[in-house]
Amino acid sequence: MAIISQFTSKAKEESGVGKSEDMEKLYLTQFNKFKEELEGIDKKYSADIGSVDVAMPDSLGLTKREYEMPTEDELYKLAKEALQSKYQTSKHSIEESDSKSKNNFQNKMTEAEQDAIKSKEKLNRSLAKEISAIKEDATGKGVARSSIVTSAVERAQKEYGEKASDVDGEYQDKVQLITTGLEQLANQTKQALEALQQSHDSEVVAKAQKMLEDAQKEYQEVVKYNNSIDEKETKYQKERAEALNKAYNDEVERAQKIVQMYNTIGKSGVEKMAMQEKLEKAKEYFASMPKSIAQKLIQSDSSMRHYFGEYYDYLLSYLKGLNRI
Repeated sequence: MAIISQFTSKAKEESGVGKSEDMEKLYLTQFNKFKEELEGIDKKYSADIGSVDVAMPDSLGLTKREYEMPTEDELYKLAKEALQSKYQTSKHSIEESDSKSKNNFQNKMTEAEQDAIKSKEKLNRSLAKEISAIKEDATGKGVARSSIVTSAVERAQKEYGEKASDVDGEYQDKVQLITTGLEQLANQTKQALEALQQSHDSEVVAKAQKMLEDAQKEYQEVVKYNNSIDEKETKYQKERAEALNKAYNDEVERAQKIVQMYNTIGKSGVEKMAMQEKLEKAKEYFASMPKSIAQKLIQSDSSMRHYFGEYYDYLLSYLKGLNRI
């Protein structure tokens, strides 16, 4: 590229063409393409069967999808994890309701016990007051030690006993009712938790089954897609092989025609045709640039002597004789 840089610097001085760097890239690209065209002309007139290629890559390069089918145990675990939060929330709700109901029953039990105690205390105060009144009345009448007083006290104590028994009975009834309520609550909570567990288990199984169906569907889609990739690649390789075969047959046919030309006009005639085509191509190419650059390009690349042989000097003279800078 340093040689081209020298050319472009000179070109700027002689012809005022744009920036050196841009011209450098342009001339280098054009010159490499020009040499490829010369090589193509030589191959065109060669009697040898050359290698062939087609403008098709070795492969389509399509990427297959990867998918590892999960096991049923893995899907069940995933389903259970996905529903665990919902299950725990429902379970907590049941247990919280049970706890509140238990506290309510315990409060009622405490309240019943306190009511019974208060009732007993009230009866005790009433009995003591009544006995005191009986004795005071008897003392005032002078009969404090009579059987009448004794009978009155016994009657008051009997009434107290009956009332105290009623209080105890009412308390026991409340205790029994509360105890039954607690037992029913425990049974209801147990049934609710068992029902929740069964429902949760069923949901997990159903979700795992749905996940399995989805996984199988995705697996089938991946298999189908990868099979289509194989089909496309197989078809492409067949088309590429056919294209290569056609290119080879065309190359054989071209070489055979050149052999026929050798037999008709001789080797020198064929070489003359090839040289004439290369010279026309060179004149067309170098006409697109300043004369000084064209001359230096030819002189800087040894392959030019290979392509033009004894016509190399002719081409240089032709360029020197062009009526332009």
